[in-house]
Amino acid sequence: MAQFIPPGGLPGTTPVGLGDDTLGSLLDQAKAAIPKSLINEAGGIAGLNDDGYVTAMSLIRTVGSRAVSDMMRWRDLHVSVREFGATGSAAQTTGTITAGTSILTVASIEDFAVGDAVSVAGASAASICGYLVATIESIDGLNITLDAPADTTVTGAQVLHDETDALNACFAYLTNNGGGRAYFPSGTYNINKGASDTTVSADGFTILRCPDIGPWVQPVTVDLVGYNYAQIGYSEKPQVIPNNGVVLSTKLTATQYGSSIFYGQHIDQPFNDYSTHLNPITINVSNMIIRQTVGTVGPSLTALNFEYVGNSRINNVSFDIDVPIVNCPMPSIASINAIRTPVINNYGVVILDNVYIAGYYSGSTLCEHVQLNNVFMQYCVHAFTPLGGNYMCVFNNVLVQECLWVFSAAKSSNNINVTRVVGNLKIEASGSATGWWTPFKGLVQDAGGLMQGNLTYQINGFTGTYPLANAAYPTLLFKSITGFKEQLAPLTVTASPFAYTPANEGHLVITGGTVTAVTLLRQGTTISLPAGSQTIPVGKSDVVTVTYTDAPTMTFMP
Repeated sequence: MAQFIPPGGLPGTTPVGLGDDTLGSLLDQAKAAIPKSLINEAGGIAGLNDDGYVTAMSLIRTVGSRAVSDMMRWRDLHVSVREFGATGSAAQTTGTITAGTSILTVASIEDFAVGDAVSVAGASAASICGYLVATIESIDGLNITLDAPADTTVTGAQVLHDETDALNACFAYLTNNGGGRAYFPSGTYNINKGASDTTVSADGFTILRCPDIGPWVQPVTVDLVGYNYAQIGYSEKPQVIPNNGVVLSTKLTATQYGSSIFYGQHIDQPFNDYSTHLNPITINVSNMIIRQTVGTVGPSLTALNFEYVGNSRINNVSFDIDVPIVNCPMPSIASINAIRTPVINNYGVVILDNVYIAGYYSGSTLCEHVQLNNVFMQYCVHAFTPLGGNYMCVFNNVLVQECLWVFSAAKSSNNINVTRVVGNLKIEASGSATGWWTPFKGLVQDAGGLMQGNLTYQINGFTGTYPLANAAYPTLLFKSITGFKEQLAPLTVTASPFAYTPANEGHLVITGGTVTAVTLLRQGTTISLPAGSQTIPVGKSDVVTVTYTDAPTMTFMP
C-alpha cells in the first residue's frame, strides 16, 4: 500500500493533501500520548530516522495499547486515495502500440512509473470507450511494458493515468470497514473504464460502485473529500466553482453510455426495485470538480447516481464539461443526470450546498426529499426532472439560466404529485438567439399534478410558448407568482380580422400595413380605437381585434 498522507499534520506544517505523514503526526492527530520510554535524548522518537519514518517496528510496538487503538481508529476512518495507488496526475502523452503486443512506445515518459495504471485511447476492443487499461511492469527509455496486450494497433494515441481501480479499492475499503473519509490530495483523477461487474445497472456501465453489502448491517457513511485544487481550467468555466477540491474526470466519449460515475446499490436490491429497504450507505461528496468529455452528445454518464443510497450531502461540487460552456453541444441522452437522487420508498435526503451544474440533459432529479442551497444550473435541457413520489423540495437561492425547461415531468402519465415545493427559485432565460438553449420553453414541460403547494419564481427574458406549463397539462396550483417578465414577442398575424389575447399585462404595438379598424374588448365592453399604427396598453383578459387589408407588424411588449 502506498505511503499514507494524512489530512493535516503537526501545527505549523503544510496543509491537507501535502501534509506531514510521519508517525509523530499520526500520534498527534489521534490525540495519543507518546510514552516517555520512546523519547530519545535528542528529543526525537526512538525507532524513527531523522525524517520521522519508522526504522524499528519492535520499538513502536511498545506504545501503550490506548495510543495504538486511538491511532489505528483514526487511521482506519481517514485514508488517502494515494494509499490505494491513485496518482492524481494530469500528465499525459502520446504513444504507439501494436495489436497483440504489450510494448507501448511513448513520446515522453512524463511522470509515469512502474506500478501505475495507464489507459491508451483506442487500443482496446471494448465497446464502451475503447481505452486499453493496464499496469506498467517496466520502463526502458521511452518503451513501457504493460501487463496486458493491445487489441488494436494505434499510433499517436492519448496515454494518461487511470485511477479507476485505485478509487474503487479505496471506496470498497471504507465501506467494508464501517465507513470513513477518503481524501483526494490536489490533482486530477482520470476514470476511463467500467467496473468488472456490469450486471447491477440497466445500462451495464459503472465506474465507481459501492460494494455488495447486505441491507441489515449498521449504517455506513463514506465521505469523499478533495483538497487543494487551485486551477480553474478554461476561462469560460463555471461562474460558481469549488474554492477547494480536485478534478475527477472521465474520458468516455462514445455514443454508448452507462449508468454513473458514482453508483450506490446494495446486493439485496435489484435494479429498479424500489420496494425493498433503505441502503445503509450514506455518501457525502465535497470539494470536487466532476468533469466529463462530451463529444457531440453531451455527458454520457450520470455523475452521481444516488438512486439507492440512504442519504447524501453534495457540498462545494461543480459538474461541468471539458469544453467552454458556451460551446457545449445540446445534450441528447435523455437518461443522463448530473445528480440522481434517492428513489421512492428509500426515504433518503439529499442536500445540495454550493453546487454548479452545466451541460447535462437533466441537472438533477427530484425524488424523495431534496434541499437545494445556492445552486446554479446552466445549459441543461431540463434543470430538474421530478420522478416517482416527491415529498418535499426546498429551494434556497437557486438560479436556472439558459435551460430549455426548468421542470420536466418525465412520468407525467403517473400524475406526479409534488406536495410541497417552496423557496427562492430564480429563472433567467437569455443568451444567444442562435444557441440550442433558446428560445426558453417554459417552467414545466408536462405538468399533470406536478406543482401543488408553494412556489415562488421569477422569469426574465421569456420567449417561449408556455410560460407556466404545456397547455395539455394545465393543473398547476401556485401560492404566489412573482416578477414574471417577457421579452418582446413578435406575433404571427393571421387572416383579417386578427384577434389577440395577451398572456400578461403589457403593451401591444401595431406598426405598418393598412389597418381599417381596431377594437379592444375589456371586461365585456368593446372599445373602438383609432385605425393605424399605435401602442395599446393591455391586460391579461383583454382581446384586441385588428381588421386590415394589408397585414401590419404586431409585437407584444411586457
